Amino acid sequence: MGRRTALLMFAALPVLAACQPQDPDGAAALEPASAPAHHGVSPVAQDDVPAEFRGAFDATGTEPFWAVRIRNEGITILRPETKPVKAPNAGPRMAGPQAVWAAKAGEDPVIVALYEHQCSDGMSDKVYPYVAEVQVGDASLNGCADRAQP
Repeated sequence: MGRRTALLMFAALPVLAACQPQDPDGAAALEPASAPAHHGVSPVAQDDVPAEFRGAFDATGTEPFWAVRIRNEGITILRPETKPVKAPNAGPRMAGPQAVWAAKAGEDPVIVALYEHQCSDGMSDKVYPYVAEVQVGDASLNGCADRAQP
């Protein structure tokens, strides 16, 4: 490696370090994909869904970019490379500590799971209160979520 290449790599370190997601206390944040998963617990009745999981939510993720809108009238999944996917919203069910919305868009299963845990999207300073795990067809998406703004 030449001296010039070494200097360029050394100069890039502060820029790369600035891209590391952080928790509000300055520690390295969990990447949405590495956040703990809570699969495999049997769902309970919708009436048992706590207040923190009722209402409208927006979830988002990066690499690849995607967004999910959970509203009373339905669930919409937006990705730049595909047409929006729309599915009915029958409401969440609890599976352990996570709320799970399950539906079908045509023949494709749509599953959105949210659980309370600080989450950073890795691209902004915003800290989200929920981790989002989304399955649409064969695609698995991981990101962050918050209550929808009115």
